[in-house]
Amino acid sequence: MSQQAQSTLTAQTATTHKPALFQRVMLKKLDKKIKNQLSPERAMAKSLLTIGTIMAIIGLVLLVNVAAPLGIIALSVGLVLILVDLLR
Repeated sequence: MSQQAQSTLTAQTATTHKPALFQRVMLKKLDKKIKNQLSPERAMAKSLLTIGTIMAIIGLVLLVNVAAPLGIIALSVGLVLILVDLLR
């Protein structure tokens, strides 16, 4: 066999090589990490916490000012959103 025929044979063998168990597991882990970085599952929870905190602060500001009933409502909605996020 010539050198070129041997290199062609090894190239064909390498392309049809089935990945080993370790390679598949590592590929799955890497794929999962990439997927979580691109679209994390808890993205909504972070936004709920942020919205709840903002609503609670607005409620406290309104509670001190003239609009006390509206402040109580905003404060309670903010606290509920924070609790929903923390219990999730």
